[in-house]
Amino acid sequence: VDFSVERLQVAGKRMLNAVPDTKRNGRALMGLATSAMDYSDDLAQGAFNVFRVEKLLQSCVEDDAALQKLAAELGELRSKLLTGQGAFVRIAGDVTALGGDAFAPWRQGTFAAASGAVAECPKPALSREMYAADALRPNAGTTLGCLLSSSAEESNYWLVQCESFSDPRSPELAPLLVAIEYITALEGPFWRKIRGKGLSYSYSMSHNLESGKLKFALAKATNPVEAYKVAAQIVRQLCAEEGAEKDAAAAAGGAAEGEDEEEGLDPTALEAAQSGVIFGLIEPVDTVPGAMGEAFTNLLQRQPPDQLQWLLKAVQVVTEDAVRAALRSHVLPLFTGSCARTVSMVCPAQKRAELEEAVWKLDPPLKIVHFDVENFVTTVAPASGFADIRRQLRDRKS
Repeated sequence: VDFSVERLQVAGKRMLNAVPDTKRNGRALMGLATSAMDYSDDLAQGAFNVFRVEKLLQSCVEDDAALQKLAAELGELRSKLLTGQGAFVRIAGDVTALGGDAFAPWRQGTFAAASGAVAECPKPALSREMYAADALRPNAGTTLGCLLSSSAEESNYWLVQCESFSDPRSPELAPLLVAIEYITALEGPFWRKIRGKGLSYSYSMSHNLESGKLKFALAKATNPVEAYKVAAQIVRQLCAEEGAEKDAAAAAGGAAEGEDEEEGLDPTALEAAQSGVIFGLIEPVDTVPGAMGEAFTNLLQRQPPDQLQWLLKAVQVVTEDAVRAALRSHVLPLFTGSCARTVSMVCPAQKRAELEEAVWKLDPPLKIVHFDVENFVTTVAPASGFADIRRQLRDRKS
């Protein structure tokens, strides 16, 4: 396949036509701002962000000489990719059933040199290994981040995150997964008191080993500050000892049945959370291709081959005390602000002043730098865009 000037021009114009959609996409803008806090400008996350690519395409889409140069560069890149050096290949299925030497084709042509290499190919870099040397890392007890206001948005989007462990064999992994499932499950505390009260259409909490981060997110929120406060209150109540929960309820005259009752770790709901985690682990590997894909992912993410089996066993023996300890050690600091946190927010332009005042009144306050969409685009589009975002956030800290 040749990279012709005409085809590149059509593809470039199509990509340019899609840029306005990104400017109106609150979730995409929030994700880009989050990436700007972590990654350097010379990595893919920075170099290929949509607004920097827009500048490149605008400069060459109508210039035949520039397109010819681009076609030559793409051809050279394709040649390097097809050498097979450093490539990883996944084949899902029973290879031995093919009969004969099933690996013979892989010792010929493109992969001949790679298959004969003695040294092991280096694994792809993990997300946390690609963070910039000057990635935004506030001091403990400090929260820094971006607020993007958009006239095209009618809802709010929030992402609050902090650093967490990345060891796949951490004894805290299984309790943390069960704790997250407990509070975010259907009919669970967050569902009833955040979505059920109309504070936010969607919410999520996740822990990622590859990035080493714990995240809390709200999407299409009508009242994100109140949703955040409610989530924090739920976690505090779940962190309390059983005796303290009963004493608090008695002091209040007993909690009424319904949405405003005190939250406590319910054994039945805890078992349901364990089942939910187990189903989430098993469901992706219920077919041979799925299981092969899981094994390939473990290889790329440098996890032990039996990571799934180990985690399944660990989840089944999680105790109530272990869940409460995970909530106290990992989830609660995300809401109390005792750890270092970064935030990324998107809000309707007309709600900007109200939201800025509200987050400043939180304890501890969220220190944010405001960008409207056009200002944000102008900031991240240059070659130093991500670094400029981090610089402005650090200036806000001081």
